[in-house]
Amino acid sequence: MARIIYTGLVTSINGSIAGTTFQRSAYGHTVKKKPNIVNPNRAKQTARKQGMQEVAQAWRTLSPAVRAAWSAYALAFPVASRLNPSSFLSGHALFLRTNLIRKVDFNTLLTTAPSMVADSLTVGTVEVNRVGGTLIYFNDSDSDLNNLNADCYVSSRVGATQLYDRTKTRWCGEMQLVSSDSVDITTSYLNQFGQLPNTGDHIFLRTVYWSIVNGQVIDSNPVNIVVG
Repeated sequence: MARIIYTGLVTSINGSIAGTTFQRSAYGHTVKKKPNIVNPNRAKQTARKQGMQEVAQAWRTLSPAVRAAWSAYALAFPVASRLNPSSFLSGHALFLRTNLIRKVDFNTLLTTAPSMVADSLTVGTVEVNRVGGTLIYFNDSDSDLNNLNADCYVSSRVGATQLYDRTKTRWCGEMQLVSSDSVDITTSYLNQFGQLPNTGDHIFLRTVYWSIVNGQVIDSNPVNIVVG
């Protein structure tokens, strides 16, 4: 998906043509390839749809005071939207984003008022290594309050000079920084891509850090790395 900034001569384009859709949303004007739904009943897709429904229902059951706390947190610690870095998530959107991660990956929800203390993060070494028939995600980053988890998103093999592409990465593992610095992602990687990369191959690696006690999310762009 790409954002569009119009001039005074053209103020907007809406609709679809030749497989391309122009639209306007809370993130601004965008253009994207019209999606083709393929195998919509895969287990991961089904779990995500069910998770979205449960998270939306959880928001509706929150007390006004807890909803207000999420809105206050979103104002105090702004999180830029994925599609428009100049637009920031509301308390409602932050609640949905944070809890969808928790629901799909860990089947838990954070329905209490978020902490108004944000963690700081010192990013250390982040890499993916192949040890025999095992693929290991390593991350020795540290957060000051020890509340941050690290989610690993990786791609299949790519060219050495290929620039990052967010659409190619898939979730393959998670760790809580305070208790671990590595996680075996072999099974998840094989389920996603069918074949492990070899030492010396290039892949995209993206890490998303998120708090277990509030709505804080620290995202990053995928980078082209060499498998160790």
